[in-house]
Amino acid sequence: MKVGVVFLSLTILLIGCNPIDKDENKSVVKLERYKDVTVEMFNHSSAYTDSPMFLIVQKGFKIDTICRTSNITDFDLDKDTLKLSFYGLPKLYNEEIVLKERVFNQITIVIDTTGE
Repeated sequence: MKVGVVFLSLTILLIGCNPIDKDENKSVVKLERYKDVTVEMFNHSSAYTDSPMFLIVQKGFKIDTICRTSNITDFDLDKDTLKLSFYGLPKLYNEEIVLKERVFNQITIVIDTTGE
């Protein structure tokens, strides 16, 4: 009887922890690929919140988050260069953020602050 209660309790607990639904609200804005590198810009959309953009780079099984920002306008992946366009300096709301210069020792990050 105790085993049944424990099993039932664990089952109920784990039903609420469904990893498949974790990207349910993920809204991909742009995705580019070059060879084995994928760059993705997305946010977690919601009808009631101002959600920041995430920019991630994936190479094989490695994933690196480049930034979480509120003022990115676009990005372009050209071979081994990733150009990020921002309205002004890269920020997350009112806080300036610092970006890496390189990703995976392969891709150079270039920042454009004109928003184009």
